[in-house]
Amino acid sequence: MKISRVAFVSCRNVDNSNRGVGDYFVFNMDFSDSIRPRRPLHSRAWQLNALENLTLVPKQMSAVQPESGSVELFHKSHPSQNLYTGPDGVIRYPISVITQEMSHKDEKLKETDEKKDNICKRIIISVHNALDEYFVSSTLHGLKYVGDDSLSTFERLYWLAAFIAGLCFAAYFIVSIYAKFETSPMVISFNPKLVFINTIPFPAITICNVNLALRSKAIEIERNGNATQRELLGDLCNSQYGQHADEINAANATDWHTIQAFTVNVNQKCDDLVKVCKWNGVIVKCNDFINSVLTDEGYCCAFNQLPLNMTLRGNFSDRGSFPKKIINWNAEYGYDDSDNDTYPFRATGQGQALGLSLVLDAQLAEYHCTSTNSIGFKMLLSAPNERPRVADVGFLLSPGVEARITILPDVKDATEGVKNIHIDKRQCYFARERHLKFFLVYTEKNCRLECISNYTMERCNCVPYYLPRNPENPICDRSKEECSNLAISVIDRFTPERLACRCLPSCHDISYKQDGMSTGSIEAKYDTVNQDLLENVSTQYFSENMAVAHFYFEMDKYTKQTKSEMYGFSEFLSNTGGLLGLFLGFSFLSAMEIVYFILFRGQFRYYRRYKARRLKEKREKEKTWASLPYTQ
Repeated sequence: MKISRVAFVSCRNVDNSNRGVGDYFVFNMDFSDSIRPRRPLHSRAWQLNALENLTLVPKQMSAVQPESGSVELFHKSHPSQNLYTGPDGVIRYPISVITQEMSHKDEKLKETDEKKDNICKRIIISVHNALDEYFVSSTLHGLKYVGDDSLSTFERLYWLAAFIAGLCFAAYFIVSIYAKFETSPMVISFNPKLVFINTIPFPAITICNVNLALRSKAIEIERNGNATQRELLGDLCNSQYGQHADEINAANATDWHTIQAFTVNVNQKCDDLVKVCKWNGVIVKCNDFINSVLTDEGYCCAFNQLPLNMTLRGNFSDRGSFPKKIINWNAEYGYDDSDNDTYPFRATGQGQALGLSLVLDAQLAEYHCTSTNSIGFKMLLSAPNERPRVADVGFLLSPGVEARITILPDVKDATEGVKNIHIDKRQCYFARERHLKFFLVYTEKNCRLECISNYTMERCNCVPYYLPRNPENPICDRSKEECSNLAISVIDRFTPERLACRCLPSCHDISYKQDGMSTGSIEAKYDTVNQDLLENVSTQYFSENMAVAHFYFEMDKYTKQTKSEMYGFSEFLSNTGGLLGLFLGFSFLSAMEIVYFILFRGQFRYYRRYKARRLKEKREKEKTWASLPYTQ
């Protein structure tokens, strides 16, 4: 027969004699076949008190044969004390038992399969018991009825179906909220906190004479100018001065310093354009407030415009002077003090008296070629840190009128939580999120100008003179005018090239627009002009050539639009928790309960059982030793 289990047992005699003491092989069955002991595959404790008879074989025998003297049969004579009596009549008790597998290969495979089956069964039983225990003790609504064995099958299925239905409803609404969170995470609303005009800058006001070249300068160039100057004058006025192209050095015609000197020479000077300046009710020197700025209309005159070294990268020099108290203002960080004398200037109140009043001189006698079909001025309101594009968006003012122009600021800001929303969803940039190649400060208009410059360079291999560019990039001449105009129109329209520029609005932004303009005629015959504004000119000249413009805020406070999170993480979490609580009674502690049952409950239970088993074994061992005769 095949022996499936053998063990080593060390025995001692109860009477402390040495007869038959030693290590034996012990079997729990009779045998007749020869057995050769092998190395133990694994060891485990063997309870001898479950056996009535033991067959012991001396350990030193390499082969066990049922011969006389080689096998001793021990009978369990003291069941309660786990003592055994051998053929010699000596009572022995086991000291230690170590089991050893002694099966053949097929029996090992069979036992392995049986162990796997037993493990799977134990796992299934453990999971089943854990689920029953969780259902009974869970705080989720309805689950305790599912795990209640006292209820009928129909009742338990009813509560299981109700729980699954609540789970499905909660999942449906949570998915809807998540979709809304993903598609519309931001809301734009009117902020109840008003914006006072003394906290935002007065707009930068750019004024250009529609006359592109002074007549006296054009006549001088026609008579005494070189070929390059005549070509540049022809490009500027779109005339035939450039017919002697063979005489021109192309490098000179596109050299920036040459173009700059020519433009400054033929454009009207700011001292001649702006004759009188009145700021906050006080007449001031225009030279201290008005600076020359390069635009698509040539050199124009600007009030409250930041210098180039605060808006453009590189070394640039401004034509004009700026106050000493100047800060690098932007819409996101604003002003760092409350001094209204800080540049860019701020209005101290509403109305014409606390705004900006300018007396402008068109010098009609100097008109040579214009950018429009009329005479007068082009004006543009913009933020102080933006470069103006006057040609297409500026509004007109004719000479011989007095105009009141009310300013409407459009203020937008964003909460800090908006930064956590992806740029593609909030559709705006914060000041330090987008780096521009030419501009120090990001605004949508500055980005658009840079995009036009880059696209024109890519398409025409040149850049218009008024756009920012690298010093090595050539300037477009008249031969490239059609190409550059087409490139500009491509970016101005909603085209793939424009979308590729990614010129999104600023999250913190201030823009200005003309809210309204009322005008009145200046008639020389009525002698209505204030003598302080005549500046040594006649009333007739004033009414024909000059205009008065008043810029001011109509109110001292305005509303602003604020971008904020519509569904931030906290809102999404609260809505999700509310739905789970409504349909399932789920809470944070319910989640911790699930974690506890999955990760800790089984381990704690195993530890308690292990500890109880060890304590029981210890107590039984102490009880056994206490009952032995020689310990009395």
